[in-house]
Amino acid sequence: MPPGRQLTSLLQAGDVHAALASFYNHTPPAVSHLNDIVAVSGKGTHVFTAGGDSYLDMTSGIGVVSTGHCHVRVVHAVQAQAAKLVHAQQNIFGAHEAGISLIDRLLQIMPSASRPENVINKFFFTNSGSEAIDNAIKVARGHTGKPNIIAFEGGFHGRTYGAMACTSSKTIYRQGFGPVMPGVFIAPYPACLHCKASSDQEYPLPPDTQHTMVKPRSCCNGPLEAVEWMLKMQTAPQETAGIIVEPILGEGGIITPPPGFLLGLRKLCDKHGMLLILDEVRVILLRHLLLHQLCHFYACWISRLGGMQVWAHTLMTTDLHHQSKR
Repeated sequence: MPPGRQLTSLLQAGDVHAALASFYNHTPPAVSHLNDIVAVSGKGTHVFTAGGDSYLDMTSGIGVVSTGHCHVRVVHAVQAQAAKLVHAQQNIFGAHEAGISLIDRLLQIMPSASRPENVINKFFFTNSGSEAIDNAIKVARGHTGKPNIIAFEGGFHGRTYGAMACTSSKTIYRQGFGPVMPGVFIAPYPACLHCKASSDQEYPLPPDTQHTMVKPRSCCNGPLEAVEWMLKMQTAPQETAGIIVEPILGEGGIITPPPGFLLGLRKLCDKHGMLLILDEVRVILLRHLLLHQLCHFYACWISRLGGMQVWAHTLMTTDLHHQSKR
């Protein structure tokens, strides 16, 4: 049997378990060994396996195939582009037609801002969420001239060096890889379900922090106070470049913060000249950004889009874009 064909031959012969065992033998332990399913094709909400079974895909590729597997319009678009131009590297060509068209479409859905410098009209395209996060850290440090970053408990921001340092949803992401990137401090995320404050200690949020689409809630304000204490006890505002947060905590438990928390972070960042980095890689494009209208603030926003190919991009306000060149 020719080298490199053993796994394929096992799969074609119907020995799925042997093919999968051999596949795991040739891939690193970081690749999850969750089940004995080998996916072959997908259509809509279903995935079809080498064993002839059909599964309802409830994960949608963590949102990447949010339009369903192999949506006909996505397939046609990918086929058309592959037949036209596969790659035009940006340090050789000024731009490519598809990139120009994409920016046009993104500009159409960017919300307006009260001040010109806060308009989100700069886009930095990357290959993954981790790369987008690492770039956001670079922009924050380069723009402010300050080294430290505040992240939150339970957050997942990626597996590359900078993103890994901001990740605390599981110990396995950091285990054995230390020391991690210095200058990252972890604050508590507002998990109201597990809040230790009793109801008589809570107080209503200020009226300007309420949102008509969110059911009124009260908050002990502990998480915001914890960040303020952190700025007094662990990382001074003069040394803190920014705060990175998932507006809806993903891997850490699908937790929505109380209304007012994100606006509180925004005000805190404005007060101390820090960047607010909203990691919406798992929330999907613009869902939370538009809902809470945080875009008109001084912010750098991360997202991932998909349908067939995974990619990522960073959105930033006008006064931040020059740092992304570095």
